[in-house]
Amino acid sequence: MQGEGQMIIAERSIAILIFDHVHLIDVAGPAEAFNEAHGFAPFTYDIQFFSVDDAPVHASCGLKLSPGISFNDVAKCDDLLITGGVGVDHLLYSAPLLKLIADWLDTHPTGRLISVCSGALLLVKAGILDGKTATTHWRRAQFAKDMGGNIKWDTEQIFTQNDRHCCFGTAETSAAGMFKPKRMAVPTMPIAQTII
Repeated sequence: MQGEGQMIIAERSIAILIFDHVHLIDVAGPAEAFNEAHGFAPFTYDIQFFSVDDAPVHASCGLKLSPGISFNDVAKCDDLLITGGVGVDHLLYSAPLLKLIADWLDTHPTGRLISVCSGALLLVKAGILDGKTATTHWRRAQFAKDMGGNIKWDTEQIFTQNDRHCCFGTAETSAAGMFKPKRMAVPTMPIAQTII
């Protein structure tokens, strides 16, 4: 679907990370926002889901999720979205995932790197946020600060943006920020327009 007077000119693909104990809202909120963006953006989104080991996962609520692409095919996507949830802690030791995140912006010159909620912890571990301002879910703020690095944590913000990557503090703000870019009267408007 396209907005009135708007012509769809291209397709962007976005890879969304899923893992055991991911917060379903961190997956579904942004996915629905990108799906709805078809009416606002001059392109459509091919939304793909992946897990590090290519296996199905169970969200924190118990819902079984299956990846649509293999981990090896994630690099073919334009954008990378790192979700949050309790399972993030286990992924802090996943060398392949941390390398993918660390290399993303260098290997994807027009790509974007997005984290939702505690997904920002993976960006910290990958070294992406050094020297940057970032946010995460308030419950993980102290843990994030304790991880070290030269990062200015601003958990009072619902999002932060640096170059081609951004952090959303909660899935609710990411979905709202991406969902209604033309109608939002809150500070998410510029970031929503950048992402969509």
